[in-house]
Amino acid sequence: MILDVKQTKSYKNNEFDILKDGQVIYRATASWFKIMELDSKNKVILTDPDGNTLFHTKYSVVDHFFEYSLPFKYWRTGQRKFCVYQIMDASERFTAVFYTVERRLYDVRLCISFGDRVIYGYRKCIGLRDMVSFYENDVQIGQLTHYSIVVDNLDRYYVHFLPEYDDLQPLIAMYAVFYDFLYHNHNLAYKKGRTVSMYSNAHTVHDDKYHEDFIRTHFGEQEAQRLDTLAPQELSEEEKKDFRNVFLIGCLVPLGILAVVFFLLWFFGTFLS
Repeated sequence: MILDVKQTKSYKNNEFDILKDGQVIYRATASWFKIMELDSKNKVILTDPDGNTLFHTKYSVVDHFFEYSLPFKYWRTGQRKFCVYQIMDASERFTAVFYTVERRLYDVRLCISFGDRVIYGYRKCIGLRDMVSFYENDVQIGQLTHYSIVVDNLDRYYVHFLPEYDDLQPLIAMYAVFYDFLYHNHNLAYKKGRTVSMYSNAHTVHDDKYHEDFIRTHFGEQEAQRLDTLAPQELSEEEKKDFRNVFLIGCLVPLGILAVVFFLLWFFGTFLS
């Protein structure tokens, strides 16, 4: 299974075409606005090319508020389960569930559960490349690849799964859009032109799950070379510096706002009491 998940719209709604062999086989939409995954209106919808709904997500804010209120819950219970989205079919029947499990710092697993089976995804970022290696029963079965230089906030994902998972094609296609919703949503952002959405060389306890030759081994040299030609050129040192500065500002601004809020609370609490 080789899928090309191509974002076609990134303003007010995120829209995607999912292609196989150059033909659109599914379309998808995802919410453009979300607040810490605590908005019940957050939704991902997968349709056929004519717009008929195949699957959609269902999410309960109340059921999962506790998980968000205790971000280090795993210290006490051994794990934290969050971003739990049920997958419903067109007849509102439960089909699967997407969720994330955090067991300790830098130990995060992306999960696709259906029936009595669970597929685990392990994220690995290398510079401008963002990959998820998928496993079932400790065997790698697929990989999702995303390059973090985008134009007009339009992301693109390349999905490779072993042929024996072809029956899960619509579910895997939907998960690719769901992954964009979680990690590359560009929440409320509207930009034109070329931008760097992420640059990271962070390490996790699952670094060994990523195998550089997975696509070459299972899909051939030609497919591996095709994917390599789609990869963006490495950033210059100046671009890396600019990205670090933007990232730092993005972190400091919210902290500054929180500091002002706490100061005002302290000020008025002190002088009005």
